[in-house]
Amino acid sequence: MFDIYKLNSENETAEDKASKLLKNGLVKLSSNSKLIADDTLNSLRGDLEKNFQLKEYPRQIDLHLIKNKLIQDTIFTILSKKNVKEFFKELSKKTGEEITLFPFIDVMRNYFSGPQCGFDGWHNDAGGEYPHKYCLEKMKSGKYIFGKISISLQNNGKNGGNIDIAQATYKNNSSKSIRQRLSAKLSHLYFKYFKKSPPFPFGIGDQWLSDLSSLLTNPKTLNPDPLDVIAFEHRLFHRGTPVSPCQWKAYLKEYPSLKMENYRIPKEYNFKEKNKYMIYAHFGNFIGLQSYVYDRSKRKNWREERERWFVQYKELEFFNKEFPNSEILFRKALEMQGLN
Repeated sequence: MFDIYKLNSENETAEDKASKLLKNGLVKLSSNSKLIADDTLNSLRGDLEKNFQLKEYPRQIDLHLIKNKLIQDTIFTILSKKNVKEFFKELSKKTGEEITLFPFIDVMRNYFSGPQCGFDGWHNDAGGEYPHKYCLEKMKSGKYIFGKISISLQNNGKNGGNIDIAQATYKNNSSKSIRQRLSAKLSHLYFKYFKKSPPFPFGIGDQWLSDLSSLLTNPKTLNPDPLDVIAFEHRLFHRGTPVSPCQWKAYLKEYPSLKMENYRIPKEYNFKEKNKYMIYAHFGNFIGLQSYVYDRSKRKNWREERERWFVQYKELEFFNKEFPNSEILFRKALEMQGLN
């Protein structure tokens, strides 16, 4: 872990939160840990584990496939809270375009960066948009907003329970900072030659040696309380917090053949109370959505992804009830790009 990122107070005005997102690429919208009892959180985690088990532990499950009232009602209540909607309203004013919630709402389980297995993890979620001139023009406009709402069901720590961010790199435009590019290049070279990372030598801190390359970016670890609502922009350079060297060593004692496969823990390993669950949804405005859709439409699984959006609009009445313009904007983006 790096030093903990100091999150804003949930009691700040929606206007201040909108300004923080535009400046820093990340902001806390609301805190729910004091409103939901510990046994409810434990029930959520237990019910999610049962759903993942039934589906043989996929990387993620879309919310419409989780037929559990407690899970769906809790997520819908959190995402439709006043704090979230007021933030969207103020951010809409600042960008001149309506901000709303978009699919897909899904849950991810035990998805980590893994330097010890050769998985660096640092990335921008907008990474696929940068190569396209169409997307760059949207990002240059000064009105582009697209990102994720995240809700964790655990604290962050040596088990890895949230994300690390590169605090010094965020740019609210179409360019990547010099620090980000240099850090990414150094990391790429490290893993090209060494394949995986050992811990720092001589017991210096509980950190992976490869993390040295990220120090250029002033990295911080995000540690909100469980069920807090975080919004972060797609251009924010970040990674899933890896399991610490000491904790990984402890896991290996229990599971000697443990390894990561494409950033996730294989289904045959269960960390039980240490399992990581993250809930995600997209948010943004029409300009950001256009850029996102353009990038995704160039990928081989685009038709399946588009169908996932429509299925969530159909099966999750939450969208039509709380964010009625979401589907309208999505269909408009498809029509304008000839993707109907």
